[in-house]
Amino acid sequence: MIHHGLSSDRLEYTLINGLGATEELWNLEQVKEIYQNIEIQKNEEGIEELGFKDKEMAEKFVQVMSRLSNKYIENKTKYSMQFLADVMKKMAEKKLICTKDLYHLSEKEVIERIKKCDENHIARNFEIWQNATKIKESDKLVAGKYCVSVTNPKVRYIVPLVKVEKDYIRVDKLSKKASQDIEKAKNFRTKEFAYLDFSF
Repeated sequence: MIHHGLSSDRLEYTLINGLGATEELWNLEQVKEIYQNIEIQKNEEGIEELGFKDKEMAEKFVQVMSRLSNKYIENKTKYSMQFLADVMKKMAEKKLICTKDLYHLSEKEVIERIKKCDENHIARNFEIWQNATKIKESDKLVAGKYCVSVTNPKVRYIVPLVKVEKDYIRVDKLSKKASQDIEKAKNFRTKEFAYLDFSF
C-alpha cells in the first residue's frame, strides 16, 4: 500500500485523470481553483512538499482522488491491462508485431492489426472485450475462460498537507470527511479473479 504526500507528478495525474482521461470528475474551472490553492509547504520531516491553503479545497481534491484510486485498481482496469499485454505477447510470438512497431505505429494502426489477426482467435476475443460493458468477477479461478488473477494491486492514495495558521497539518487530521475518503481509497477491494466468456 502506497501512502504519498502531494508531489507535482501525483497532482498532475490526479488532475488529468479527473478531467476526463479516466472519468470527468471536475472541470477546467475547478482544476484552476485547485492550482491556485496550492503552495509549497513543509512536511513533518521539514521537507518541502506541495500543500493546500484551505481545508475545503483539500477535501475536494481528496474526494476525487479517492474515486480515482478505486478506478485504478478495479477489475475492469486490471483485466484490460492484462488482456492487452497477452494479446501483444501472442502476436509477438507469431511475429505479427514487434517492439519496433509499438514505437512507430499509431494506436489506431495497432488496433487495426489486432482486429485483422486470426491467430488464437485474437480478433474475435478482442471484439468481445471491446464490446463488454462489464467484467465478470469470481473468488475462484473459472475454468475454460480467460480468467485473470487481479489481487494485490498497488493502492494509490494521497494525504495532502493543509496550512493552519503557521502550521502544516495532514488533511485527515483536520477533516472527518477527508479521513473517510482516504480510508475508502485504502480499503477498496475486488474479488480475486476477473473473466469474460472466451478462452484464450
